[in-house]
Amino acid sequence: MTHHLSSHPKSLISFYLLEMRALFRNFVVLLILTTLSIQCQDTIHECSRECLEGEPPKSCHYEFQIEHYSTMTKACWDCPLNITDCYRHHCIPGIGKERGLFTINRQLPGPGIQVCKGDEIIVDIVNRLSSETTTMHWHGVRQVGTAYMDGVPLVTQCPISPLTTFRYRFWADNPGTHFYHSHSAIQRGDGIAGPFIIRQPEDPHKDLYDFDLSEHVLIVDDWLEDLSMTRYASAHHGEGHFSSGTILVNGKGRNYSEGGAEVQTPLSRFTVTKGFRYRFRMISNGNMNCPIQVSVDGHTLQAIASDGQAFEPVEVDSIVISSGERFDFVLNAAQNVDNYWIRFRGLFDCEPEKAHQVAILSYETMPNSEPNGDVTWENGNRPGKILNPINKGSGLGNEISIGELDAVNKDDALWNSDPDVKIWLPYDFYMTNNLNFHDPDHYPVHLVPGKFKMFTPQINHITLKMPPVPPLSQPNEVDPSIFCNENTVNNCTEEFCECVYAHTIPIGSLVELIFIDEAQMFESSHPFHLHGYSFRVVAMERLNTSTTLEEVMALDAQGLIQRKLSGAPIKDTISVPAGGYVIARFYADNSGYWLMHCHLLYHAENGMGLVFKVGEDSDMPPIPDGFPVCRSWIN
Repeated sequence: MTHHLSSHPKSLISFYLLEMRALFRNFVVLLILTTLSIQCQDTIHECSRECLEGEPPKSCHYEFQIEHYSTMTKACWDCPLNITDCYRHHCIPGIGKERGLFTINRQLPGPGIQVCKGDEIIVDIVNRLSSETTTMHWHGVRQVGTAYMDGVPLVTQCPISPLTTFRYRFWADNPGTHFYHSHSAIQRGDGIAGPFIIRQPEDPHKDLYDFDLSEHVLIVDDWLEDLSMTRYASAHHGEGHFSSGTILVNGKGRNYSEGGAEVQTPLSRFTVTKGFRYRFRMISNGNMNCPIQVSVDGHTLQAIASDGQAFEPVEVDSIVISSGERFDFVLNAAQNVDNYWIRFRGLFDCEPEKAHQVAILSYETMPNSEPNGDVTWENGNRPGKILNPINKGSGLGNEISIGELDAVNKDDALWNSDPDVKIWLPYDFYMTNNLNFHDPDHYPVHLVPGKFKMFTPQINHITLKMPPVPPLSQPNEVDPSIFCNENTVNNCTEEFCECVYAHTIPIGSLVELIFIDEAQMFESSHPFHLHGYSFRVVAMERLNTSTTLEEVMALDAQGLIQRKLSGAPIKDTISVPAGGYVIARFYADNSGYWLMHCHLLYHAENGMGLVFKVGEDSDMPPIPDGFPVCRSWIN
């Protein structure tokens, strides 16, 4: 039987053999730890349980209070000089430097949600921000029939005003490793995010592991030393830079320099017992363009799932995870009883400052010490097989792309037919007078010095502008003329085009999306996330360091792009190779307005996305009673 509770059978047996003296000692230790409220170990919710066949679903209620907060507050007392103070209630040490952030219930990351398939999820978002709105998106949850709960401001709902509460209510229908995060501005990069795990009684890979523990969930962030909005304003209006200095793992980390860590703040620690196999669930809440290479010293990783979807197991030495992606892997605790570094190595925007981090894999009975081995950015580059390498194509041996994986879920005949809707999505950075950043009369993009040039990320040379009211919940108040797409606007290669970029898709259509990273300006990497759906990755390839829409269309017309129509892997977030393409298919059976966007915060905030309207207004789920409305007002 696979367990996800936090105690091992061996520990349970030992408990009953303890003498009264030992029992008393353990009780005192437990009392102290409870008082200190160890960070990242939430009070166990009644819905966090082993998921059993035939068990009735539960109603799982949570209250999330969102507020401005800071690392290294008064709650931390003498942390990190007195390391136990770092575990005090409401203490968020971060990397040991004071920095503003947003928190949920004064935790970083936010409280974990761990439930069973079929449970009802009720989350009250209490906005305690004094002057900012917010929303919450449940990343990876399809929201079938509950599109109003998807949490996209001005698409599915009005933003949640300060000092008000919004109740999200939906069902945990699709199992897997997901997470939740703010979808307002760039708040999630400053702390409003947390894990969301949906387990099921019959897991297709249950024979591959012995334990699926709640504490073996990890969420990684590339972490700035100032608020993301401060960096955003500096980088887009001034000469600021995009690089990230460090990485956090479950809210913990150190700011490593060439001479070692500046401050000895706590690291995340994951405990295993020799002889058992453990399922780990890994989530990227990346902010910048910082894919992260993850490895464990002395161990290989048996990758088994991504974005909540199982694939045939692949044993690798490291995994690269991009913003919005999730990967599950099995770790076999078969090595010598010791402590081992779990290494996190940042790429692209994290490379200039060599951002890296470590956590600790600790075999049970080992002292609370740190592993041997130097902690450097270079040592995070684990040789051997790597899954999901950035900007790679297929057939590269030890570099295994997503397109080369085989899904466990059986094929549906619908995936194999000719698509009803085919949408070409070329994108890149463009040197255009984006009116949000370059006034063409005073500081046009072509004339300002290079350090001040703002290159605009766009799809089909169009920037997504959010509508003034959410079309899902206030359809009668939306002027149809505000919508556009590449078929309705002209001259966008010469002029800045900004509108509510949208495509209408008939309900029941087989949709094929062709993402093309032209990479004419930068050899970057963009992880695209689709709300409301998962999709089959039927083709994925890199052609060169750059490409064009015309080149990919010509290859397709000549039949030179082979689609994988059997066993194609299933994802909801995919990194497209620079100078290459990804072809994704989904069956449009979930009516609603669904956002599709680059998951890098600054790119999404700059409008690198579009909206799919699936179905007509008559196909949409009924608007919930008393659902909030919002609009402009001019007297």
